[in-house]
Amino acid sequence: MVTEAFLLTRQWRDTAQGLQLELWFASDSGPLCVLINHQTSLFFIHQDNIEHVKNILSASSYAEIKPLDLQDFRFQPVAAIYFKSQQQLYRARDLLRTNNIPCFESDIRPTERFLTERFITAPVRISSYNDIQANQPILNPRLQPSEYQPTFKILSLDIETSYNSNELFSIAFVCGDVHRVFMIGNP
Repeated sequence: MVTEAFLLTRQWRDTAQGLQLELWFASDSGPLCVLINHQTSLFFIHQDNIEHVKNILSASSYAEIKPLDLQDFRFQPVAAIYFKSQQQLYRARDLLRTNNIPCFESDIRPTERFLTERFITAPVRISSYNDIQANQPILNPRLQPSEYQPTFKILSLDIETSYNSNELFSIAFVCGDVHRVFMIGNP
Protein backbone atom coordinates (compact mmCIF):
# COMPACT_ATOMS: atom_id res chain seq x y z
CA MET A 1 0.00 0.00 0.00
CA VAL A 2 1.35 3.45 -0.92
CA THR A 3 0.08 6.88 0.08
CA GLU A 4 1.31 10.45 -0.16
CA ALA A 5 1.47 12.58 2.99
CA PHE A 6 2.94 15.75 4.50
CA LEU A 7 4.97 15.74 7.74
CA LEU A 8 3.44 17.77 10.59
CA THR A 9 5.18 16.68 13.81
CA ARG A 10 7.94 14.38 14.97
CA GLN A 11 9.12 13.05 18.31
CA TRP A 12 11.10 10.11 19.66
CA ARG A 13 11.22 7.98 22.80
CA ASP A 14 13.61 5.46 24.31
CA THR A 15 12.20 1.93 24.56
CA ALA A 16 13.66 -1.39 25.69
CA GLN A 17 14.06 -2.35 22.00
CA GLY A 18 15.78 0.90 20.98
CA LEU A 19 14.54 4.28 19.92
CA GLN A 20 11.02 4.65 18.56
CA LEU A 21 10.33 7.54 16.20
CA GLU A 22 6.77 8.87 16.00
CA LEU A 23 5.90 10.91 12.92
CA TRP A 24 2.49 12.49 12.23
CA PHE A 25 1.39 13.33 8.70
CA ALA A 26 -1.51 15.03 6.94
CA SER A 27 -2.88 13.08 3.98
CA ASP A 28 -5.93 13.18 1.72
CA SER A 29 -7.46 10.43 3.88
CA GLY A 30 -6.81 12.28 7.16
CA PRO A 31 -4.06 12.26 9.80
CA LEU A 32 -1.55 9.38 9.74
CA CYS A 33 0.79 8.20 12.49
CA VAL A 34 4.01 6.42 11.51
CA LEU A 35 6.04 4.53 14.12
CA ILE A 36 9.63 3.59 13.28
CA ASN A 37 10.91 1.03 15.80
CA HIS A 38 14.34 -0.37 16.74
CA GLN A 39 16.34 2.74 15.83
CA THR A 40 19.76 3.67 17.17
CA SER A 41 21.19 7.07 17.95
CA LEU A 42 24.72 8.04 17.06
CA PHE A 43 27.46 10.62 17.01
CA PHE A 44 30.91 10.73 15.48
CA ILE A 45 34.46 10.75 16.87
CA HIS A 46 37.86 10.90 15.19
CA GLN A 47 39.11 7.44 14.24
CA ASP A 48 42.40 8.03 16.04
CA ASN A 49 40.40 8.26 19.31
CA ILE A 50 38.67 4.85 18.97
CA GLU A 51 40.87 2.93 21.44
CA HIS A 52 40.82 5.78 23.96
CA VAL A 53 37.01 5.98 23.67
CA LYS A 54 36.68 2.21 24.15
CA ASN A 55 38.66 2.50 27.39
CA ILE A 56 36.62 5.45 28.64
CA LEU A 57 33.29 3.81 27.79
CA SER A 58 34.25 0.30 28.96
CA ALA A 59 32.03 0.63 32.07
CA SER A 60 29.20 2.04 29.97
CA SER A 61 27.09 0.06 27.58
CA TYR A 62 27.33 1.43 24.07
CA ALA A 63 26.13 -0.45 21.04
CA GLU A 64 29.00 -0.30 18.58
CA ILE A 65 31.89 1.79 17.22
CA LYS A 66 32.37 1.65 13.45
CA PRO A 67 35.10 3.37 11.42
CA LEU A 68 33.49 5.08 8.42
CA ASP A 69 34.59 6.37 5.03
CA LEU A 70 33.66 9.87 6.20
CA GLN A 71 35.84 12.81 7.22
CA ASP A 72 35.39 15.93 9.30
CA PHE A 73 35.96 19.41 7.85
CA ARG A 74 39.71 19.05 8.45
CA PHE A 75 39.74 15.81 6.43
CA GLN A 76 40.32 13.59 9.48
CA PRO A 77 38.56 10.20 9.26
CA VAL A 78 35.69 9.67 11.67
CA ALA A 79 33.94 6.73 13.31
CA ALA A 80 30.33 6.47 14.45
CA ILE A 81 29.28 5.31 17.89
CA TYR A 82 25.80 3.74 17.83
CA PHE A 83 23.63 3.67 20.96
CA LYS A 84 20.46 1.77 21.81
CA SER A 85 18.99 4.80 23.58
CA GLN A 86 19.32 8.55 23.49
CA GLN A 87 20.04 8.52 27.22
CA GLN A 88 23.09 6.30 26.59
CA LEU A 89 24.24 8.75 23.94
CA TYR A 90 23.92 11.70 26.36
CA ARG A 91 25.85 9.90 29.11
CA ALA A 92 28.63 8.83 26.74
CA ARG A 93 28.86 12.28 25.14
CA ASP A 94 29.20 13.95 28.55
CA LEU A 95 31.82 11.42 29.66
CA LEU A 96 33.86 11.89 26.48
CA ARG A 97 33.63 15.68 26.69
CA THR A 98 34.90 15.48 30.28
CA ASN A 99 37.89 13.60 28.84
CA ASN A 100 38.40 16.19 26.07
CA ILE A 101 37.30 13.86 23.27
CA PRO A 102 35.45 15.81 20.54
CA CYS A 103 31.98 14.44 19.70
CA PHE A 104 30.47 15.49 16.39
CA GLU A 105 26.73 15.77 15.71
CA SER A 106 25.86 14.66 19.24
CA ASP A 107 23.18 17.36 19.40
CA ILE A 108 21.15 16.11 16.42
CA ARG A 109 17.82 14.62 17.48
CA PRO A 110 17.11 11.09 16.24
CA THR A 111 14.05 12.17 14.22
CA GLU A 112 16.02 14.91 12.46
CA ARG A 113 18.84 12.50 11.59
CA PHE A 114 16.37 9.89 10.27
CA LEU A 115 14.60 12.41 8.02
CA THR A 116 17.80 14.13 6.87
CA GLU A 117 19.47 10.85 5.90
CA ARG A 118 16.46 10.14 3.65
CA PHE A 119 16.31 13.69 2.22
CA ILE A 120 12.81 14.14 3.64
CA THR A 121 11.66 17.67 4.35
CA ALA A 122 7.87 17.32 4.64
CA PRO A 123 6.18 15.69 1.61
CA VAL A 124 6.62 11.91 1.61
CA ARG A 125 5.56 8.70 -0.07
CA ILE A 126 4.71 6.10 2.57
CA SER A 127 5.01 2.47 1.44
CA SER A 128 3.77 -0.31 3.71
CA TYR A 129 3.06 -4.00 3.29
CA ASN A 130 -0.04 -3.52 5.44
CA ASP A 131 -3.17 -1.51 4.65
CA ILE A 132 -2.85 2.14 5.58
CA GLN A 133 -5.85 3.10 7.68
CA ALA A 134 -6.72 6.27 9.56
CA ASN A 135 -6.56 5.86 13.36
CA GLN A 136 -4.05 2.97 13.07
CA PRO A 137 -0.28 3.59 13.38
CA ILE A 138 1.75 2.47 10.38
CA LEU A 139 4.67 0.39 11.64
CA ASN A 140 8.10 0.67 10.02
CA PRO A 141 7.04 1.72 6.51
CA ARG A 142 9.41 2.85 3.81
CA LEU A 143 9.52 6.65 3.54
CA GLN A 144 10.70 8.53 0.46
CA PRO A 145 10.62 12.21 -0.47
CA SER A 146 7.78 13.26 -2.76
CA GLU A 147 6.13 16.39 -4.15
CA TYR A 148 2.77 15.97 -2.33
CA GLN A 149 1.11 19.21 -1.16
CA PRO A 150 -2.01 18.87 1.01
CA THR A 151 -4.85 21.34 1.17
CA PHE A 152 -4.59 22.80 4.64
CA LYS A 153 -7.45 24.23 6.63
CA ILE A 154 -6.69 27.21 8.82
CA LEU A 155 -8.18 27.76 12.26
CA SER A 156 -7.92 31.10 14.02
CA LEU A 157 -8.48 30.90 17.78
CA ASP A 158 -8.84 33.79 20.24
CA ILE A 159 -9.11 33.37 24.03
CA GLU A 160 -9.92 36.45 26.11
CA THR A 161 -9.02 36.43 29.81
CA SER A 162 -8.41 38.91 32.60
CA TYR A 163 -4.71 39.54 33.09
CA ASN A 164 -5.08 40.07 36.85
CA SER A 165 -7.49 37.30 37.83
CA ASN A 166 -7.04 34.76 35.00
CA GLU A 167 -10.83 34.88 34.58
CA LEU A 168 -12.06 33.55 31.23
CA PHE A 169 -14.29 35.97 29.25
CA SER A 170 -14.67 34.34 25.83
CA ILE A 171 -13.32 31.94 23.25
CA ALA A 172 -13.80 32.61 19.54
CA PHE A 173 -12.72 30.73 16.45
CA VAL A 174 -12.97 30.94 12.69
CA CYS A 175 -12.40 27.97 10.39
CA GLY A 176 -13.61 28.24 6.81
CA ASP A 177 -17.31 29.17 6.92
CA VAL A 178 -17.62 28.39 10.64
CA HIS A 179 -17.48 31.37 13.03
CA ARG A 180 -18.17 30.81 16.73
CA VAL A 181 -17.93 32.93 19.86
CA PHE A 182 -18.43 31.42 23.31
CA MET A 183 -19.03 34.02 26.05
CA ILE A 184 -19.06 33.58 29.82
CA GLY A 185 -22.24 34.86 31.50
CA ASN A 186 -25.80 35.58 30.33
CA PRO A 187 -26.38 35.79 26.59
